[in-house]
Amino acid sequence: MQRFLSGKLLIAIGLLVLLSTSAAPAREWSEEYEKKVGERAAAQIAEEYEFYDDEEIRERVVNIANSLASHTQRPGLAYTVILLDDPEANAFTIPGGHIYVTKGLLDAIESEAQLAGVIAHEMAHNCTYDGLDQLKRAQDLTLATAVALIVAIATSQSEETVYGVVTGVQIVTRGVLSRYSIEIESRADRNAVSYLLASGYDPVGLLTFMEPLARKERQRPRSELGIVQTHPFSTKRVSDIIDLL
Repeated sequence: MQRFLSGKLLIAIGLLVLLSTSAAPAREWSEEYEKKVGERAAAQIAEEYEFYDDEEIRERVVNIANSLASHTQRPGLAYTVILLDDPEANAFTIPGGHIYVTKGLLDAIESEAQLAGVIAHEMAHNCTYDGLDQLKRAQDLTLATAVALIVAIATSQSEETVYGVVTGVQIVTRGVLSRYSIEIESRADRNAVSYLLASGYDPVGLLTFMEPLARKERQRPRSELGIVQTHPFSTKRVSDIIDLL
């Protein structure tokens, strides 16, 4: 249930964020800088997608985000929810609290707990500055790898997509990309479970959302992608969530 974004959007988001790195604080990201990066990325996404106009559903997602927010590491962050008219089931976030949810995901969701689980996961990326933190690592890498890094976190892309973006980049830098994004996705799952528990949502919703992805993976030949693997396999994520619960 992950969307392969077009190459145009992948490169645009990566470049616009990377080109802003010189203004970022060395250790702490200022609200002004985070907002600036988020607004630029949001403008680019708006050129690529059609919006889905359903205020009732949008408010439903906003209410979930607001309920979770006070139990996160950044209780004061205001979230902006944008619905996308896209049949693919997907959700992703960019710096500044912008959360994107596709119509396809809304159609696939089977319960309020599942929706809350997805939103909690995306909020976790914002709460730990994942999109911005990787820029520091990107500064010492090639431009192509830096673009892949920011997009891998911002849009939760599959390993195949990221592999396509970094094709031709040195194998060592692909290893850095692989290890970092796996750690980030696993941490986002762990934080999401803690937000859900603290706010009263059933954390099993995140598990039941992930389980169909894991079943699909078990039904096809397993490929150990090694250094080009950018996200934990869904089967591993399901196992980790079960252990955590």
